Amino acid sequence: MRQRWWAGAATTAVLLACGRSPVEIPEVELVPSPSFLRFVARVGESVPAQPIALGDARDLSVAWRASAEAAWLVLDMTRGQVPAVLHVGVRTRELAPGTHRAAIVIEPESEAAGARGASVVVELVLSAPGWESLGGPGCGVIDGVGVDPVDPTLVLAGQRYAGLWLSRDGGATFARTSADVHWDAVARSFAFTSDGTIYAGLGRKHGAANGGVLRSQDHGNSWAMTPLQNVGAAYVAVDVQNEALVLAADPQSGVWRSADGGDTWSVQAFPSVARVAIANPGGPGFILGGDGGTIYRSPDGETFTAVATGLGVEWSIISAAGRPDGTILALGHLDCCSDLLLVRSTDAGQTWGPVAGVGLQRYGIYDLDERLGSDTQAFYFTGAELLVSLDAGESWSTVPRTGRASVGDGWLLAVAPHPQGPIVGTRGSGVLRQQGGALAPARIEACEIWDLDYEPGTGSLFAAAWQSGVWRRSAAGAWDGAGGDGLWPVELVGVSADPRNGQVLIALGENDRGVFRSDDGGLSWTANPTGLNHSAGGGKVVRAPDDPEVIWVAGAGGGLFRSTDNGLSFAQISGEETRHVAVVSREVVVADSNRVSRHDLDAGSSQVVIDLDSHTRVLAAGGGRVYWVSDSGETHRSTDGGLTFARTDFIGDYVHDLAPHPTDPDRVFIATESGLFESRDGLASWEEKGAPFEPRALEWGQDAAVLYVGTVWGGVYAFTPDP
Repeated sequence: MRQRWWAGAATTAVLLACGRSPVEIPEVELVPSPSFLRFVARVGESVPAQPIALGDARDLSVAWRASAEAAWLVLDMTRGQVPAVLHVGVRTRELAPGTHRAAIVIEPESEAAGARGASVVVELVLSAPGWESLGGPGCGVIDGVGVDPVDPTLVLAGQRYAGLWLSRDGGATFARTSADVHWDAVARSFAFTSDGTIYAGLGRKHGAANGGVLRSQDHGNSWAMTPLQNVGAAYVAVDVQNEALVLAADPQSGVWRSADGGDTWSVQAFPSVARVAIANPGGPGFILGGDGGTIYRSPDGETFTAVATGLGVEWSIISAAGRPDGTILALGHLDCCSDLLLVRSTDAGQTWGPVAGVGLQRYGIYDLDERLGSDTQAFYFTGAELLVSLDAGESWSTVPRTGRASVGDGWLLAVAPHPQGPIVGTRGSGVLRQQGGALAPARIEACEIWDLDYEPGTGSLFAAAWQSGVWRRSAAGAWDGAGGDGLWPVELVGVSADPRNGQVLIALGENDRGVFRSDDGGLSWTANPTGLNHSAGGGKVVRAPDDPEVIWVAGAGGGLFRSTDNGLSFAQISGEETRHVAVVSREVVVADSNRVSRHDLDAGSSQVVIDLDSHTRVLAAGGGRVYWVSDSGETHRSTDGGLTFARTDFIGDYVHDLAPHPTDPDRVFIATESGLFESRDGLASWEEKGAPFEPRALEWGQDAAVLYVGTVWGGVYAFTPDP
């Protein structure tokens, strides 16, 4: 049984080790470090080998043997004596682009009873020739985080709409797992056992019908749903003294109990709406809370005793966390006023009383997103900031952050303890981890890049990340948030930067989220400049190629708008719903409404140029060419600035974006669900260029020497086209 570095409780419902008898370490137990390796390379590229230090839990000299599960893994030796260093290489020449995973199995030569080996997971992210990963913003809406209490290099993050993410380097970098998580059910809580089993509670704070409990029985290498499915399970917890006893709770579906490690489940008669459940840190059983201002204590997950009933029926308990000494904090909110209430138990949940909570920000709640966490020394609170208390909740102080957030408030949604400092999930800025006393971004590209804009004045690249705000990549290669005050956590679909200096930015929200303008590089934002309202969102924002002061906005239900003063004010050109626009010049655009029309403001004319028989997917213009793509993949091309169109013969795949070459407009790159394609004859024919992740946004760099590619859950890549 594995030893634990800590014995704290958190909102992620991490299993505790307190109250157990001393654990016997097997006579032989091989310990590899690290337990995860990650390689990033191009097909055919040679990359340096990485070392694995091998030891024994008792520091004994033990004979071992190693084998690789995949032929692309290369080991410099397969047998030896610990301590030793095993070097691992990868073969990249004969593999397809994409993410490849396999394990190295390390076993003791001894066959003595109880002898234990180990495995190291190797991940190879392989891109086609010409592709270079630029990393990406540490983005995504992270509703749940968890840290393995035995192996804190293993960190999990639940991303809204994007599944489950895993780190094996203590939260520095994350990769998306293959866990099958429904898009409407996020991994909000985690529970760990001493044998490497991990439970993920799939649900939402208000419930979710497509969740349940996900389980891994091999330290996170593979995942499968338990029989508890098609219900919410926002909280999952494991009894600290009986690891087979698992509890799952959700506001809609109720409280569920498993006595066999998740193999079977039964719903329990819980007397309230269950909004939180954690393992009791001071003994067997669980602590639960919900509506009606009552906290419950259960020794077995079947019987529930109300232990705190004087809080008032208007209060709801929304989070709880505890320490192994039996100290537990619970957080409540008042339905009528959104005030916060902090209560405490010092006897493993038997009795409760109020806590002053000096410094705990009484700013009210945001959609029940406040959370508590703890380790052996501290309690943590997440809301607008991360607060820490070292005196069991009596007083609180703020943990500072480094870098800029992606959205205005940068709300924090989840916290889990770690020996190096807490791991925090955010709304829009991905995962933060404590470094040098402050919270700093981890590398997790848990978002979709919907738009890119290159600004040649400073060499910066701007990215609009859906649900994650605006990000800037400097010419030096560093990513930072560009979501200052006033840019609320909207789902962004477009961004445009002034090509002269990058100070004036226009960001476009989805549907009725509106348009935002910044004149200080993203430090502050103004919503809906003059002439716009919140209905002007959900389409496309494009600057005129011949005048950077002119900005066109396809504002969906708000219509088509134009600005001639760098976004200070806008005039409506058409009131019809417009989601796509191809800008030919400062006066001429082709836009879709019920049909595709060409607007020439110089001539004062508007004319229908394509009578739609299917919805528009993409409109793009460059060098006098205009391209139109429908949802079904039907394509048309214009060679006269959008006056007339002729049908071409593209692949018919679902297209996200088009990028005509700046100096050769018949040469077009196409981002589709299945990869990146290139056409050199105006979409009459095409050639696949591959992509390590699904490409979604395209943007040419300086002098068209590189094509920037924003991906779905893979960050941003630089693709170097052939001459």
